Amino acid sequence: FGATGGEMDYYFFGAPAMSGIIRDYTHITGRMTMPPLYGLGYIQSRYSYMSETEVLDVMKHMREFKMPCDLIFCDIDYMDSFKVFTWDKIRFPHPKQMVDSLKNMGAHLYVILDPALKIQKGYSLYEEGIRDHRFIRYPNGRPFTGSVWAGPSHFTDFLNPETRSWWKDHLKVYTNDGITGFLNDMDEPAIFRKNAPDALLMGDENNPVTFKEGRNVYGYEMARATYEGVKQLTGLRPFNISRSAFSGVQRFASMWTGDNESNDMHMFMDTRMSLSLSMTGLSYVGMNIGGFVGNPTPALMVRWMQLGVYMPLFINHTVGSNPHEPYAFAEPVRSELRSAIRYRYSLLPYLYAAFYQSATEGTPILKALPYNFTFDTLVYKKEYQHEFICGNDLLVIPAASTADSVKMYLPKGLWYRHSTGAALQGPGEITVASPQNDLPVFVRSGAIIPMQTPVQFVSQPSDGILQIHLWYGKEPNSFTYYEDDGASFNYEKGNYYKREISWNPAIARLTLDAKQGSFRSRFSQVKLVLHQFPGKPQSVNVNGRKILLTSAKDAQEALFANTDKQLLITISGK
Repeated sequence: FGATGGEMDYYFFGAPAMSGIIRDYTHITGRMTMPPLYGLGYIQSRYSYMSETEVLDVMKHMREFKMPCDLIFCDIDYMDSFKVFTWDKIRFPHPKQMVDSLKNMGAHLYVILDPALKIQKGYSLYEEGIRDHRFIRYPNGRPFTGSVWAGPSHFTDFLNPETRSWWKDHLKVYTNDGITGFLNDMDEPAIFRKNAPDALLMGDENNPVTFKEGRNVYGYEMARATYEGVKQLTGLRPFNISRSAFSGVQRFASMWTGDNESNDMHMFMDTRMSLSLSMTGLSYVGMNIGGFVGNPTPALMVRWMQLGVYMPLFINHTVGSNPHEPYAFAEPVRSELRSAIRYRYSLLPYLYAAFYQSATEGTPILKALPYNFTFDTLVYKKEYQHEFICGNDLLVIPAASTADSVKMYLPKGLWYRHSTGAALQGPGEITVASPQNDLPVFVRSGAIIPMQTPVQFVSQPSDGILQIHLWYGKEPNSFTYYEDDGASFNYEKGNYYKREISWNPAIARLTLDAKQGSFRSRFSQVKLVLHQFPGKPQSVNVNGRKILLTSAKDAQEALFANTDKQLLITISGK
């Protein structure tokens, strides 16, 4: 290894497994804080929604067609002449009213931020930047000029702590309107038709660094400034995405995989990129569902949406000429897209717990097969590089939109096909069916999967029932269940709800330990759902109380009160 700029620093991690290496690596580079719960919902986006009316109409249509959605995006066209921290007063005359209207529908707005400021007299932010030396500069102190969306522009010097404070303060332009979500774009930084000279200077004037030295952390520092600004101004968790990154950016931002195309090749490529990012400690990742450039076939849109369900960042973003909003597709595709999004909302308790595990231990939410099966040589075969485990127990097999079957590698253990309950024993290379309405997903035996009845947005009151799906297994298993208010940082002060859930097959007992933390659960009842238990058990005993099991589709159920004390659930019957 080497670098043209001099000696490199080396870090050695001695854990015997990949999980330990990533845990130790994130101990050094940092781990994410919990994101806002709405950031796990479905995100509808386009380059660009061109007016307040269009933004509100899209969300109204999402609600009309019963398509769950929590976020909608304003790209660069919301600005006045692409000037950051401004609104186009003709097309977006009432931003606060627009944000309030969205919130009345249970949705949040997030907007794009660019690091370059248009050179224009009368643009107050630009004039402040010139006056207070907020821009990347030549050695003689003259600001560097490059062209981006706004034309000739100067570039904010995010390596200077004073400039970051200046940026944070100006975010109140948005936070005063109720906006706490941002996409930090062009933060490589991107410059049209020109390369920035290596000798440009950034950072504190008394201790500057060259552009060559500091470029790699430029996007990191922009994401940091935006994240810290929203937190300081509102006390709420920011929803923050960055296009550029450096080690440790997971503390401040999520990432998406960039401007992809509407084809199967890019769907697979983005899956690989998401898995690679996950293995660097950056768990909060996703891709443009359906493709950014071009228009997906209905089959590709369905397949990509089914795959997106398991991505931490669940976003549909496009510049395609055809509408990509799920309600814009004809039946039966519209219903298949709705079904996929609704299933994402059913999985939120499982996914939120995975985010908690990542925040506390650095564990990736998406795990490429080598993470769990490091010493199985078959998991490194190229044809299986897209397979991943979401959370701890869901094995997802991406499949092409044109394929009705897919060859896959089933790792060691007993796995159940999620859609049918069929049991398969690994390890082994197999071919499985992949019809359009059924992406191959497998559940590890013994899995504990908490779920909920789907809602239209995360803050919508549910039916109050936490579903705990238990898939039969002969080996013990456990799950750390977690809740908090989903918005503030009060969980850092103990205002959370956590309990360990464990399965002991030797005595057929599921145990929910007494809750930890001061937060009150959203769920007043628990529905235990048993899958693939041999002999069809007849009842469960919950802390001495016998409850008969009822039959459901491919499962059996028992409903009981959710108390904060320990719950001992023993399964009885044939």
